[in-house]
Amino acid sequence: MKGLGKSLRSISYGRTAIGIDVGSQTIKAAQLVKSAPILAFARKREGSRWAANGSGQSHQIVALSMLPRMKAGLTEAGQQVYPIKDSESNGLPASDSARPSNRLDRQEIINIQAVLRRQGFCGNDIVLAVPEKRLLHGVFEIPPATSGQAADREGMIFQIARMELSRMHSVAPDSFEMVCWPLGGWPLGGQDESKSTHRGGQAIAVGCPHDVANELLDLFEGAGFNVRALDLRSAAAARACMSLSVQPPALTAILDLGWSSTKLLFVCGGTVVYERCLTNKSISHITTKLSGMFGITEQSADQTISTIGLVTNSEAGDYDQQSTETIRKILTKHFDVMLEELKTPFDYASHQYPGEGVKRLLLIGGGARIFGLSQYIQEALGIEVITAAPGDLVGHSESQILAKLSHPAMTVAVGLAMFNEGKTNG
Repeated sequence: MKGLGKSLRSISYGRTAIGIDVGSQTIKAAQLVKSAPILAFARKREGSRWAANGSGQSHQIVALSMLPRMKAGLTEAGQQVYPIKDSESNGLPASDSARPSNRLDRQEIINIQAVLRRQGFCGNDIVLAVPEKRLLHGVFEIPPATSGQAADREGMIFQIARMELSRMHSVAPDSFEMVCWPLGGWPLGGQDESKSTHRGGQAIAVGCPHDVANELLDLFEGAGFNVRALDLRSAAAARACMSLSVQPPALTAILDLGWSSTKLLFVCGGTVVYERCLTNKSISHITTKLSGMFGITEQSADQTISTIGLVTNSEAGDYDQQSTETIRKILTKHFDVMLEELKTPFDYASHQYPGEGVKRLLLIGGGARIFGLSQYIQEALGIEVITAAPGDLVGHSESQILAKLSHPAMTVAVGLAMFNEGKTNG
């Protein structure tokens, strides 16, 4: 089978594989093209932030799409419909209230493929993010090296990681593919093994069960795609955000504000050194609450909270004052609880990286669109906070639709399209 992290063969200065990020509400897709080295160098000299790595190449976005997760169904009149729309007018999803299930099926993927072709995507090669809830996660201790162990130190670490994941999740050691890496920033398989593996420490391991991988591969390849790799969302997020990350040993935090979950990452020099799913309720809880209060769809509620936001802005003038104040109180309460939960990992970062800690926080995911959120978090935490959307991270042509480029929910898809283009771990 094609395992986790399967190598992606690059086409020199051609289009990348299509990065596909399947969410509970939408499916995001991105495709890039690699620019020539001389062009990348020129743009670096001009001070651009969007060169993604130091390889002498940079990327430009050539296609972006966000499609609603809507399964095929029947209208009240009994007519067969496939509600995935080719929303080329603004690239944003329509309401998904008609969708009875979040589970993908072959017909939905065939519909997606047809839409992507109409929106300028080329080829059938894709890189998929494995759903977070279906992965096996673990942090384990790396014992210090003893005399004679240096020759196969990497193999020993992988073996320890596999056995630890097997024990933690009560699964057979040979039932999953796995990646692991030490928290000190040394990439397994790299050249600087002596710097961190010999003295011990901690490492992160992530496994993808074979049945999960095979299900994804069969589903997408049965619909005509060629799955070049299965990747981690955390790795894709870190990869996409490298151009906005601070220099090590300082840490960059990435807060992924998804529809149904919120996840925090700490990244140091391209390596994910910490990840945590927050227990705070997700954006969907806010939209569900507002939908019931005001008798509107959840999509309308989502757009409303993004527009009204946490601070005063002119666009909120379309809403009456009482509704605006009510919505801001709900948002403020929600994010105050989240900020309280962030204190523990940020204190951990300050303890583990004294004198450095977290210097910048990047916001991605649909929730990052909420007006004034970056300002609100920056004032609370006292660090720089930036919303990281595709248009902030990589180059793009003027023909790209602004609504897509500025949407931070698209960021992971961009990172998936960059798979194997950098040295990001995690």
